[in-house]
Amino acid sequence: VMLRGRHLLDPDRADEMLRRIHETSHATALIEGKHANWPNNVGSTTRPAPLSIVVQHCIGAPGVINSLAQFPSDPRWPIDALLSQAGALVWDAGPPVKMPSLCHGAPGSGYALLKLYARTGDDRWLDRARKFAMHAIEQSNSALEQHGQRKYSLWTGDLGLAIYLWDCVRATSKFPTFDVF
Repeated sequence: VMLRGRHLLDPDRADEMLRRIHETSHATALIEGKHANWPNNVGSTTRPAPLSIVVQHCIGAPGVINSLAQFPSDPRWPIDALLSQAGALVWDAGPPVKMPSLCHGAPGSGYALLKLYARTGDDRWLDRARKFAMHAIEQSNSALEQHGQRKYSLWTGDLGLAIYLWDCVRATSKFPTFDVF
């Protein structure tokens, strides 16, 4: 929302916001070789045991890509290399094993690949997004067999999957609620 509405800010304030987003995304990224991911929290916590680091939209690289894909290309705040490292992690980790959903499933992670395709024009990201889509279809069909019904919600069910599949067909990356509404 902040990126989409930055034109409403004074130019100096908009630049400050972009600088801070850039600094924060880089300062909090955990980078290992060609991969980048983000932890659940930074700094101390009162949790008795730390949460594991995951790769899904609601926590981790896919959500960061989905949120920052419209970050402007500006040499003052380079972000493309970091987003590509995050995309490499999404691809190498593969689709999440949970039921297909926008929040924590193959569609949410697949949108990150669609976002990278839209940002870079590199067809390998579109191909990868479509492979995640095929995996998500199999997951959805398996869940139907196992539970005898579908899940109908946008964020954790087949409605989000259907929208993702349609965007894969059209090669667009309009993430529901982020980019549409």
